[in-house]
Amino acid sequence: MNLSSKKMFLLLILVILVVRPHALMAVERPNAETIRYWVKDAIGEDLYMDPSGIIVDVSDGIVTLSGTVENLTMKKYATKEAKKIRGVLGVVDKLRVMPSYRVDEDIARDVRRRIAHSAVIESRDIHVSCTRGTVELTGKVASWSEREEADLLTGEVRGVKNVQNFLSLSWARRRSDEAIRKDVVATLHRDVYLADLPIDVSVEDGAVILTGSVGSNYEKDRANYIRWINDVKGLKNKLQIKWWERKGTRTKTLFPTDNELCDAVTHALTLDSRLEPLDLVVKVFHGHVTLDGSVANTYQKQMAGADARNVIGIAWVTNHLGIRTVRRDDSDIRDEVTFDFSTDDALWDQKIDVKVNEGVVTLSGKVDTGYERVHATTVASRIRSVKEVVNHVRVDWTQEYADAMVNKKIWDRIKSNWLLSPVKDEIKVNVRKGVATLTGTVFNWGERREAERVALKTRGVRLVDNQLHVKGYNYPYEDWKIPDPIAPSWTYHDVDPYGS
Repeated sequence: MNLSSKKMFLLLILVILVVRPHALMAVERPNAETIRYWVKDAIGEDLYMDPSGIIVDVSDGIVTLSGTVENLTMKKYATKEAKKIRGVLGVVDKLRVMPSYRVDEDIARDVRRRIAHSAVIESRDIHVSCTRGTVELTGKVASWSEREEADLLTGEVRGVKNVQNFLSLSWARRRSDEAIRKDVVATLHRDVYLADLPIDVSVEDGAVILTGSVGSNYEKDRANYIRWINDVKGLKNKLQIKWWERKGTRTKTLFPTDNELCDAVTHALTLDSRLEPLDLVVKVFHGHVTLDGSVANTYQKQMAGADARNVIGIAWVTNHLGIRTVRRDDSDIRDEVTFDFSTDDALWDQKIDVKVNEGVVTLSGKVDTGYERVHATTVASRIRSVKEVVNHVRVDWTQEYADAMVNKKIWDRIKSNWLLSPVKDEIKVNVRKGVATLTGTVFNWGERREAERVALKTRGVRLVDNQLHVKGYNYPYEDWKIPDPIAPSWTYHDVDPYGS
């Protein structure tokens, strides 16, 4: 081969190396019909959802959901599921809520009482009105967490069609814009899904502005959680979604030192405006985080655990945070838990028994789906002075599908999930008598939890035995492995399939 031929050959190789990644991405990108099928499948597999009234259209990666659903919770979860599908660049929500008819004044009264019960909402300057099923919230609250919790509680009340949240923040400026910006940047850099993405941060008078690009609608929405950082007054999310920016699920393994992880988790917990930790102690050993100290309520304990799990490099989290709360009469707590169940759109017709002893709520009975079981724990844990929720509720499960069919359904959903598609070949699924066992290796804790959520939300699954390992960590999975999931004595695994 002469010199000229060698140059031409090298040039050809260079062109192939440059062009090939883009060609691969073009092949990887699913077409509109595939995306539509995946979205309909994700919505249809959820036992809590009734997909019969939902219409799915797809154009240039944008999914439009139209039609009707029974309540605001279904509307929210349908949108959330669509955003997690591979190839979806945006979701337009045109779903209408068609709940059972209730008198407006009854709805407003129930919303007021549930807000008054909340351990999260301390502000008393919240006014509630209802017109034709649309609830309007006005007044002032002290934090974003109170504002969001009021919105969430309202949307769960039976008969609510829509929520107009006009609550304003009583915000007192305590730190400079530059100090807030540094904390936002640090938070994004340690997040398990947003680290290393080209996101620019600026702050004007306490309001954060995000610009740059991400790879999915899910990532864009996830960036909104920086509003929980102390002293953030507002957020303008101007991030653009670009198909080629597919870095969201980490495909590189990071091994920060235990000291670095300890500092990152401690920083995350102290920055979160939703938390009031006392005597906080964070310990890390080979990627295993242990949280000790106390917080004001069970909601804060859950949020602290989520903050720790979201730090990149974490293998798993043990949450030993205690609850410090004002003692109240057990009968009052029981009355409030029972009332919230009776007015909740998902729980009002379920048979759940409530007992309270020294602030510990014990639930028993039967419900129709795993969602309702987990949601019952969430609702009870929000009540003031609840120290712990022990959930002995059983799901009234009967085998409707062959195990082999359920196995294939789970694997297909993992393949279509934007967060899990990069590790789909590393995850193995085995279903026996409705118990789905997940084995294999993933890159981070977020992928591990997402795989479990996907399996839990597949029709025909009654329990998930999650044996997935985070790559690079040899941790004692046996500590939480289910000894015999087929035995009658097994208990359900409390991982919220609808959590963030």
